[in-house]
Amino acid sequence: MTKSVPGLLFRNPDGVFIVAFTLFSMLKRETDIVGTGMFGTVCDVLYYMFFVLILLRAIFSRKDNNEKERVFLKSFTPLLVFYLAVEAIALLFNSDQSLRYGIGSLVKSVMVIVNMIATVVALGCMYYLTKEKVVTYILIGHLINQAVVIIYGFATNDFGYALSDLFSFFSFSETSESIFEMHGATYCIGALLLYFMTKSKTAKTSKAIFILIPLFIIGQKRVAVGAIAAAVLVWCVIRNMKITKKRLMAFSVLFCIVIMIFVFLLYNGTFFNLMKTLGISTSGRGLLAKYFTRQTSFSITQLPWGLDVVNDVLYHTPYTEIAPNYIAVALHNDILKNFIEFGFIGMIAWLYIMIVHFTERIYEGLGERSVKMYIVLLVYTFILFMFSNSYYSSPLFLLMFILPLAISDDRDISHKKRRKGHETK
Repeated sequence: MTKSVPGLLFRNPDGVFIVAFTLFSMLKRETDIVGTGMFGTVCDVLYYMFFVLILLRAIFSRKDNNEKERVFLKSFTPLLVFYLAVEAIALLFNSDQSLRYGIGSLVKSVMVIVNMIATVVALGCMYYLTKEKVVTYILIGHLINQAVVIIYGFATNDFGYALSDLFSFFSFSETSESIFEMHGATYCIGALLLYFMTKSKTAKTSKAIFILIPLFIIGQKRVAVGAIAAAVLVWCVIRNMKITKKRLMAFSVLFCIVIMIFVFLLYNGTFFNLMKTLGISTSGRGLLAKYFTRQTSFSITQLPWGLDVVNDVLYHTPYTEIAPNYIAVALHNDILKNFIEFGFIGMIAWLYIMIVHFTERIYEGLGERSVKMYIVLLVYTFILFMFSNSYYSSPLFLLMFILPLAISDDRDISHKKRRKGHETK
C-alpha cells in the first residue's frame, strides 16, 4: 500500500480515474445490497464515463514502452474469435436455442462480446497508464466499495442485528443471505489477496494482506474460502518450481481433463449425489443443473446454445418448472453454463484458450513469475466457476489478467531472454 493514499491520488489523476472506475464497476453489481433504481443507473453512467476517460487518457498519453501491453492485448484475439464463432454456429445450426426468445437473445449475446472487448481494452489502458501501481488503485476502489456496503448495512438495519450478521460467517449455518454477502466484490478481494500473498514480503504487502483478510471474511462466500485455500496449496507446490514449457503443457492438459470430468459427473448425477451423501447443501443447484442437463447431453454432437442464453432461459421460465421452492436467478455453475452455451467442441476450445493459450503467452511474454501468478488465479477462478456465476464478471476477469501483468518485472523477461539465447548457442 502507500503511506499517503490522498497524496498518491493527487499526484496521479489516472489513479483517480481507475479508483472511480473500479468503485462503480462494483457498486453497480451490488445494487441488491445498497439499493436499486436511480442509484444503479447513476453507477452505470459513472462506470462508463470513467471507462471513456481512462481510454482517452491512454490514447492521448505520450508514454513510451507500451510493447508489453500491445503484445499482451493481442493474445486475446483467439478468445474474441472464439466468441464470434460460437455465436455464429449457434445462429446457423441451433437457432431454436440461440433465438429462443427472439432478437433479445441475440442482443444479450452481442453484449457479452462487447463487454469482453471493453474489459480487455480497460485492463490494457489501466496498466499502460500506471504500470504496477494499478493494483494499488484497484485495491483502493474495492476498499471504498466495501466501506459503502458496510456503512449502508448498518444504516438500514438494527445495529445489533447488523453486528451479529457481520460475524455470522463463523457460524457456518445454512441461513438466508447475509446483508453483507457480496458476491463479485468478495471474489475480487480474494484475487487481490492471492496477489499480495504471492508477492515478495514487504511492509506494504503485509499491510495489504492485513486489510484484505477481514474484508474477505465479511464478504461471506464460503466457496471463495475453498477456492483460495486450493490456490494457496498450488502456490506452495509451484513456488520454488522451475517452470518449463513441458511442465506448463502437462499442467494445462491435466487441468482441462479435470474440468471435463467435472462436467461429465454433473451429467451423470454423481457430483450432486456425492454432495447429498456428504450432507453438503447445494441450495437448489442440483435441481437447476438437472433442468439443463435433461435438455442437453455430454456428447460431441452437443451444439452451442449461444452466449448467455442460459440466463435468458432462467429469466423467462417460471421458477416452479425449474426448481420448486427455489428462486432460480442464475445457474450458479459457470462450467456447466459454458458447456451448454459453447457446446462440447466449443468447451474444449474455450479450455484450450483459457488454460493452454494464455499460460503459454504469459510465460513467453511476461516470464516465470507472472505465469505462476496466472496458474494460481486459474485454480482460484475455476473453482469459483464451478459453484457460482462469476465468469462474466468484468472486475474479476480484469483482475485475472492484470495481476500477472502487474507482478511481472524486467528481471523475469531478461532472464528468459538470456536463457533462450544460451539454449540457441
